[in-house]
Amino acid sequence: MIYMTEQKKSSGALIALGAIMVILGLLAIAMPMGTSFAMTFILGWLLLFGGIIQLVYAFTSKSMGAFAMKIILAIISIIIGGFLLYNPVPALLTLTVLLTAFLIVGGIFTIIKAIGMNSIKF
Repeated sequence: MIYMTEQKKSSGALIALGAIMVILGLLAIAMPMGTSFAMTFILGWLLLFGGIIQLVYAFTSKSMGAFAMKIILAIISIIIGGFLLYNPVPALLTLTVLLTAFLIVGGIFTIIKAIGMNSIKF
């Protein structure tokens, strides 16, 4: 009996989550520019804070292996995060170009893989 109650609670939570996701998706479709800028700012803050945390971790970790790599990645994250926050319009264009390139290259490699799989005869 307890199982059924827990299942009803989780299905209610899933319905609420699904409804929120649908509403957010519709808002994203209705306001694409605002959504794009919001995602740019979210990514910028994530990279900035992530870079700061990586920098602190590099100096406080007991294992000093790959210390230079940790520092370099932290600095790159901080710089990119700052760029996204300070220059949102060029950052948005850059993210769009990078996503486009990623999708095109991914599609080309998928086609090459499919052609290669078809050429193998058993």
